[in-house]
Amino acid sequence: MGGCPTQIIREMRGQFEFYDNGVVKLIFTTPMILEEISNTVFELEGDEDIEIPEYLLIGGHSYSSVRLLHSNYQIDYSDGQYGSVIIVAQYL
Repeated sequence: MGGCPTQIIREMRGQFEFYDNGVVKLIFTTPMILEEISNTVFELEGDEDIEIPEYLLIGGHSYSSVRLLHSNYQIDYSDGQYGSVIIVAQYL
């Protein structure tokens, strides 16, 4: 049975691009960790809330935070140096 390794820290670094159509793009700024290098699926293991600065407008609106929704997302390795992923989001 498949499953994520529980003893490996799998933190990824990246830049966010916020869109007004209910998605956020995460562009990876570091290579995948060795254990994930052949993986084409990015798993967000739980909803993640990110605070948004008051001055940042998305589609002309100000939000206090964005919630990235738990799911599995396809990694696009052809976007950017290390790839990117489009994540479904709720703006709060």
